[in-house]
Amino acid sequence: MVESYISAYNNFDIAGMVENLDAKVVFENYSNGDITHNTNGLDEFENMAIAGLEYFSSRSQIVMSWDASENTILVDIKYTGGAKIDSPNGIIAGEEIELGGTSEFNFHNKNIIRIVDKS
Repeated sequence: MVESYISAYNNFDIAGMVENLDAKVVFENYSNGDITHNTNGLDEFENMAIAGLEYFSSRSQIVMSWDASENTILVDIKYTGGAKIDSPNGIIAGEEIELGGTSEFNFHNKNIIRIVDKS
C-alpha cells in the first residue's frame, strides 16, 4: 500500500493516492517542527491533494529506507520537486526543491489511517 501511494504521488495520480486510505484518514505535514498542513477524513485529504497539483511541475519521493512494525511503516524519503508557481514561502516558479524527511504510515483495518510527513 505504501509503495502504491508513493508511486501515485510521484505520478500526480490522486485516485491512486486515496485508493488505500481509510475514510477517517488523518494527514499531518511538518516542516522544521511546525505543522504546515493537516486534514481529517478522506474528502479533506483528497481536496488538499488536488489543490497541491497546482504547485509542482514535477515531484518525486524516493524511498531511502523502511522500518516496519505491526501497524506502522516509517519511511526515510528523499524528496525532489520542481515549483510550478511562486510560493508564499519564497520558492520561485522553476526552482528545484530537494528535501530529506520521513513519512509515517499507520494502518487500521487493512487501510492507511494516518500519514505524518516530516521534513
